Amino acid sequence: MEKEEKATLYERLKNVDPQAAERIHPNDRQRITRALEVYEQTGYPLTKLQSGIQHPESTIQTLFIGLTREREDLYRRIDKRVERMMEEGFVEEVEGLLANGYSPEMESFKAVGYREILRTLQGEISEEEAVELTKKNTRHFARRQLTWFRGLEGVEWISLQKDSDATNIAKKIGKRISEFLSD
Repeated sequence: MEKEEKATLYERLKNVDPQAAERIHPNDRQRITRALEVYEQTGYPLTKLQSGIQHPESTIQTLFIGLTREREDLYRRIDKRVERMMEEGFVEEVEGLLANGYSPEMESFKAVGYREILRTLQGEISEEEAVELTKKNTRHFARRQLTWFRGLEGVEWISLQKDSDATNIAKKIGKRISEFLSD
């Protein structure tokens, strides 16, 4: 399926599982492929298998603890992390993956950092540009994550400061978990 065009795969999906095709965007190769794999391995459309799943009412209590920090500090830490990744051989890691036969078309190469380094290795941008793009794209990703988590109900937020001690934060989280379990 990796060698077939997305449009061809999507047409196959429409034939074997029209309900899944309605839910899945024609450009979402990963989900299209997964639905087709399920059909090929089981002989049943994914939506038929999913409709047979019983979802009992859950009595499980959940505790969501979110860690947050001032945006300026978060961005500074992201920048330092990207710089450290580069110093520790991130470019060489990506080169090694490619040398070992991993395709740049793989989903994992679409992750922040990998796609920017690929562009450098393909001669599209300089390494310095890749570093700056990775920093920028990581900051955008962090912002999207925070927006998503803030949309969840019941998250208990712990605000981290520049000088927050990991041991104290872990103790605070452990204490809250103990309280939650004893409720």
